[in-house]
Amino acid sequence: MKSSHIAWLRDRTHRTKEWLQSKLDEGFDLHHIDGNPENNDPSNIVLLEIYDHQMLHGVEMSQSSCEAVIASRASAALRRGLSEDRRMLGRRSYELRSHGHKWEDVAAMLRQEFPDRKTNASVAYSSAWAYAEDEGVSTEVLFPSKKALRIIR
Repeated sequence: MKSSHIAWLRDRTHRTKEWLQSKLDEGFDLHHIDGNPENNDPSNIVLLEIYDHQMLHGVEMSQSSCEAVIASRASAALRRGLSEDRRMLGRRSYELRSHGHKWEDVAAMLRQEFPDRKTNASVAYSSAWAYAEDEGVSTEVLFPSKKALRIIR
């Protein structure tokens, strides 16, 4: 874990390294509020979705960059093993997306089907990607066009 990850956890004793790693795998990043990555005071670090983090820094991520981040995080989750809950969520995300639903709509449907899970677009597509990789099925349906990623916030 990075020093900023350890610092963030230091002030949040109710969280574990495993919990933080699962959030990072789902598409979150740690952001330094003052913009100084050397300032690892826990009060200076917040957890943001990767797209919000990139937009905050004024970075427009290309489709290939987004896919690379998603793939690396999904691969990390796969190395640790997908939980049955994450596998079900991934399979359902994959099915809904393959029927042409937008990611935000997929997340809304998943929240109805899995009310005990906090599911957003980032969780939906990272779960779908991990499911596709684990099952050896195509990831093409997840990103049919470059515009698909622009709607994820």
